[in-house]
Order: sequence, then structure tokens, then C-alpha cells
Amino acid sequence: NGGFEAADSDGRPAGWQKVGGDFFFDGGAHAGRGAAGLSSATATTRWIHQVVPVDGGGWYRATAFARVVDGDAEVFLRLSWYASSDGSGVALAQSESEAWTVDTWELLDTGPVQAPANARSVRFRLMLRPLAGEARAAFDDAVFDAVEEPASVTSPTAAATTTVTT
Repeated sequence: NGGFEAADSDGRPAGWQKVGGDFFFDGGAHAGRGAAGLSSATATTRWIHQVVPVDGGGWYRATAFARVVDGDAEVFLRLSWYASSDGSGVALAQSESEAWTVDTWELLDTGPVQAPANARSVRFRLMLRPLAGEARAAFDDAVFDAVEEPASVTSPTAAATTTVTT
């Protein structure tokens, strides 16, 4: 439900869990009828997330459209990797997208990220970090997918030196 079109029995976007704040449908969607709305009444970071199974050492990418609706805040994506299959325990590592602070829709993207070798799950988080007091954000078209390993970047080699001996 990355498009946030389906509702659960409480009338919230189905398939997502929240940590703190208020979680609701936002009518100003990037695409479709709805987006996920998330608000914080304090300067505390809030998020919604899904736990997704992964293959350790595999490559993944997360994207979502996001915008700050009200307040002074940042929105960004965070991938937190876990050795458990249910996203519990201590995170092995985490990766984040760049943050966005404006009220227009922007595509957030983690780029290709390699899961730790012993990872079995990831928490795909859509994050709201208020910078000063109350804030509200919207997210839409969230996608977490396996991707191909990126082509390795080769560093330039030093010029060869020829030594002539007689």
C-alpha cells in the first residue's frame, strides 16, 4: 500500500505502523486519492514504517514522494536493518535519503544500498523530524525494492612508469 489508497479498520493507511504523532489520510496526494499524513505536536522525530524481509548482502532501494505540509521540519527515508525476521532487536545498520524541507512534493531516494550480510529484515521508515515545534508531513508512492548491484566504481590508475636499465 505504498500509494496509500487502502484503509485499515481504523481508517488509516493499511499496512503501515506509526511511532508517535498522528497518522492519517492526507487528501493532497502526489498521485491517486490519498497520501499518508503524519504529524507531531512536539519537536520529536516521528515515523511510519513497514517491516520487510530481505536477503543478507542483497541490494535494495527505497523511494517515496514527500513534502512538509505545515511547520519547520524535514522529511526523509530511513532503512534500518535487523538480524531478526520481524524487525526486532538492535539495528545492524541504517541508511538514509537526503532530507527535504519544503511544501512541494519531492522524490526521496536512498539510492542502491547493500543490506548487511546477516540482515533478515528491514524497517522501511518514512520520517518526519520537526525542527521547531509542531509539524505535519505527507508521503506518497513509497516503494522498497530489490535492485541490481551497482557497477563498481573504478579508481583511476597511476600512469605506468618505465625504467630502462642497461
